Amino acid sequence: AGIFAVFWGGGDWMWWGRMLVPFAIMSCLLVPRSWKEAWVLLPVVYGLFQLSVPYKAVLAAYSGKRLPSIGFQEGTLYEQSIEQAAYIRANLPSGDLIAINHAGFLPAELPEYDFLDMTGLNNSIIASSSNGGLHQKYDVEYVLEQNPSAIVFHRRGNFNIEDPLKDAHYWVGEQLLWNSSVFQERYVLANSYWERRGSGGAVVFSFIALNKSTMEERSIEP
Repeated sequence: AGIFAVFWGGGDWMWWGRMLVPFAIMSCLLVPRSWKEAWVLLPVVYGLFQLSVPYKAVLAAYSGKRLPSIGFQEGTLYEQSIEQAAYIRANLPSGDLIAINHAGFLPAELPEYDFLDMTGLNNSIIASSSNGGLHQKYDVEYVLEQNPSAIVFHRRGNFNIEDPLKDAHYWVGEQLLWNSSVFQERYVLANSYWERRGSGGAVVFSFIALNKSTMEERSIEP
């Protein structure tokens, strides 16, 4: 049932097949002709799975140490999200709609706000879009129709402060939204931006675009 759910949901896009790992050993029990053969096979399978994860993760697991932040798939996204959550809470009233790509840390930290998952993992409209695939779904027109009070963007590497999302190549949904003439007319970037370390130590920046009409109504400074 678990394996069926993974494939029916669009496949295991996560690194090293992490969604399927819990089912691997159970699946091996179906192969042997006897329990004796199963106990011989299990150590072999367990050993092979050691090769399917980064060596740093294996070393950390057996040394009792915590995996370094740059070893996480999202790097220090959690720490960055805490800082952004503080900014949002200080500048936008509870109940406002915020459009995001990474729909985990910020919604968990800001339960009093509404969120729009622009990748469609938590949105049936975007999930049914023909644009993109798996966790890369997007629908620029739909996002703009929802008129969120703020939209969170990301990019890897250095940027030009005058056009920080130019040639970002972080996620096509964000890039197309940024290049939309409707977005450019309706939103302005906040003066603050945030830096984090991605997986492996790469530098990733994040920005928040604020709705101009919302700012004018509530006298919010960018």
